[in-house]
Amino acid sequence: MEEEKEKTSICNPNPSRGDFSFNDLPEHLLIQILSFLPIKDAINTSLLSKRWRFLWTPTPNLDFDHRLIIPQNPSFSESRKLFADLVDRTLIRYEGSAIQRLRICFDYDNQLYESHIDS
Repeated sequence: MEEEKEKTSICNPNPSRGDFSFNDLPEHLLIQILSFLPIKDAINTSLLSKRWRFLWTPTPNLDFDHRLIIPQNPSFSESRKLFADLVDRTLIRYEGSAIQRLRICFDYDNQLYESHIDS
């Protein structure tokens, strides 16, 4: 009987029914999965539940691409400002121990965004 309990894993809480939910995975695996998503998608998972609210913050891979994050609107300068602000806010909230990969794809003007890049 005790051996049967050991077979029930966190990934499949009820093997006889085949129940599975990402919420059943350990936090470190969820963070690893989120690290493969574009940062916008990883951040959007924070809307799923309280558990997911800050789960994206320690992801070791940060991939910012202005074409995927900020919708292109008539004001290109406004979309660039929104993107720069998003990157700033995300990096301020970042709680990971070390960034393994950082990619920022952004069409910027040196003079307008120099302070963002410096910070």
